Amino acid sequence: MLIENRNYLRLYNRELLNDLTQHVLNKDHILVEQTKKNIPTLKIKQGETYKYIHSKYDPQNEARRLVDQFTIEEGTNHIIIFGIGLGYHLDELISKYPNVNFSIYEPNKDILTTFLSEYDISKLSNQRLHTIFYQSFQLDEQIKKISTRLNENFQTFCLPIYEKLYQEELQMFYDSIVSFFKNEKNKIVTSFSFQKRWTINAIKNFPTIVKTPNILKDVERSQFKDKSAIIVAAGPSLNEEFENLRQIKDKGGLAYIFSVGSAINSLIDQGGIYPDATCTYDPQERNQMVIQKVKDKNITNIPLIFGSTVGYETLDDYNGPMLHMFTSQDTLAPPFLLREVDDFKVVYDAPLYCGSHVSVINKFRV
Repeated sequence: MLIENRNYLRLYNRELLNDLTQHVLNKDHILVEQTKKNIPTLKIKQGETYKYIHSKYDPQNEARRLVDQFTIEEGTNHIIIFGIGLGYHLDELISKYPNVNFSIYEPNKDILTTFLSEYDISKLSNQRLHTIFYQSFQLDEQIKKISTRLNENFQTFCLPIYEKLYQEELQMFYDSIVSFFKNEKNKIVTSFSFQKRWTINAIKNFPTIVKTPNILKDVERSQFKDKSAIIVAAGPSLNEEFENLRQIKDKGGLAYIFSVGSAINSLIDQGGIYPDATCTYDPQERNQMVIQKVKDKNITNIPLIFGSTVGYETLDDYNGPMLHMFTSQDTLAPPFLLREVDDFKVVYDAPLYCGSHVSVINKFRV
C-alpha cells in the first residue's frame, strides 16, 4: 500500500486500514502488467484464464470513452462507484464532475488492495471521497449515510466487466438501493398520513405541556446519575421477567423501572408492579387504550411521560403526575409557542426495534 494511502486511511478510515494491513494478497489470482502505452493494467484469474479489468492496450482511453457515455441527472451530487480496478474511471469522473463527491465499493478485496498500492487517493480531499469499502454487509449503512446524513442525491457507476464478473454482488448492491428507497417512501407515506393528527395533538396538548415539567430539562438529572434502569415493553418474553421485576420493586427499588406502550397493563395485572414511570408518544386515537387501566383503577402514583404529539385523548382524565418531552414531529410548540425558550431537547419520533422485551440500561448518561 502506498504510504500516502496508509496515512490517509489512518485519518479517515482506520478500520479499513487495519483490515487490509492484515490481508495477504493472492498474487497468483491478480496481476498488474504494463501496456504498450507504458501504463499499468489489471487482470484477474477466473478458472484457468485471466480476465482484464481494463483494456490491455490503452486503459486511460477506455475509461474516457466509458465516462463520456455516462451522464448524471440534475441535482446529483454523489456517485457510488461499483468496482474500482486501478481507478482510471475515477480520474475521468472527477475531471468531468468537479462538484460531485464519490464513494467506492470494490467487492474484491484483492483488487482493492492492489488499487491502494497503485493509486494515490490522498490527492482527493476527504470531502470528495466519502468512503471506500468492500464488504457487502456495509451496503445498507453506507447508502443510508450518503442519502440521509450527507443529504446527497446519488447515482451509481459500474465498470462493464464487473457486470459479468460480479453479477451476484452487483445484484445485492442494487437490491440494497431499492430497499433503501422503499423504506424512505414508506416513511414519507407514514409522515403524510399522520401529519394532520400530529398537528391536532400538538395544539390540544399544549395546555397540558405548559403546566407540566419537561423530563429532559426541568428534572434534576443528578438523581439518575449512576443508577440502573430497566425499560419494559410488551411481548411474550415479558412473562418470564415478572418475578425479577417484582423483586426489584420489593427490595427498595434496585433499579428504575420504566414501562413503554401497553406493558403498563401487564405490570398492573401482575399484582401491582407499578413502574417508576410509563412512557407514551403514539399519535393515534387508539393510544388512549394503553393507559385506560390506570385511569379505570384511579391509580395516581404512576408518572406519565408523554410526547408532545401523543394522541390527545391519552392525557384526558389522567390523575397521576405528568411530564412532557417535545417530539421531532411537533412543528408547533417549539418554534412558535416557546420562542423565548432556546434550551430544549427533542426526542425523535421514529420506530425503534429492540431484540429483547426487557432491556437493561446499565447507567444513565448525565
